[in-house]
Amino acid sequence: MSKTRRLGLGILAVGAGLGFVAGGAPGLAFAAVCLVVGFVMFVVSEARGTTQKDAAQKSERVRETARVLVLLKEVHARPQRNGKFQEIGNTDELGLEFEVFLNCWLLNETDLPLQIVEPIQLTIGARDGSRKVGERVSTDMENWRLGSLVKDEWNTDKVRAVQEKLSELYTADPLECGVPRQGWLHFRFRDVRSSDFRVGPMELIVKDAMSSTHVGRASGPRHLPGKVWPYIPKSSTKGKRDAAGAMATEESVSGDHISSQVSKDGELEPYYWVVICKNRKFHEQQNIYSGHKIALCETDEFTPPPQMESFTVRCDECGERQSYDASDLVRFQMPLVPNFKPHRLFADL
Repeated sequence: MSKTRRLGLGILAVGAGLGFVAGGAPGLAFAAVCLVVGFVMFVVSEARGTTQKDAAQKSERVRETARVLVLLKEVHARPQRNGKFQEIGNTDELGLEFEVFLNCWLLNETDLPLQIVEPIQLTIGARDGSRKVGERVSTDMENWRLGSLVKDEWNTDKVRAVQEKLSELYTADPLECGVPRQGWLHFRFRDVRSSDFRVGPMELIVKDAMSSTHVGRASGPRHLPGKVWPYIPKSSTKGKRDAAGAMATEESVSGDHISSQVSKDGELEPYYWVVICKNRKFHEQQNIYSGHKIALCETDEFTPPPQMESFTVRCDECGERQSYDASDLVRFQMPLVPNFKPHRLFADL
């Protein structure tokens, strides 16, 4: 029984008792006043109890019917070892880290706003029956970019690579009914096989403040390696040197070798599609480790290698003509080639 209700009943009892003892008109008047006050307090107490009960019942109904639609639109993974990009060879290889990026979409289908609570979890089912839980990496989207190909606005027959910023999924504000919330999430997995990442059950688990759990399952393609790459501002590359003393950072990308060279003035040097001259005897005295690179055309760090039949290239140093396949193409970053003219088969790339 509430305090207000007990007080109302007490006033009713006191008014009745004193009115009976005093008797006459004064006692009757006092009893009437106490009756009115006690009755009002009793009614107010009942109204409060009914309101609280209705609110509790409504909250319970919301908890039972709370529903958030969780969609995973894109999944990109970057395999790494010791913080460096690692090309996938054996699908059962262990000891790798996967930087996993999800483009997800949340929609509140409940009448009331729902607050999402952390942590949001991403799990991958391994073939041994275990479930791997990813480590959430927050507030670092400014360090990554999504590479994509877009048509040139002046020449629609050509495409060019662009780097798009990633916006992290914002969960501080409640989800309004019917208003979608979209953004990226970053997770890190350790000791996960690439085969498990490609085909294992992948679930994004989201909880709300009403203690309801909402699960989204990845049903679309999973990009491995994905199109999300580290973003390093030009100013931060100054002062970094490789073992040979040249300003550089290196990564292997799907069989292509990227050497992110920085020129003396601090500007990033251009990328080229190149082939290694097969006349190794002639070039051994100059470069016995990686061979002489023959530049074919300029490219960027994201565009995939062109698919074509065998082609012939004449070396710009030894003059020998050799036949090459698309698998011989290497993405390489080097100083701007003076008076460079692209190979006729690559002129329109």
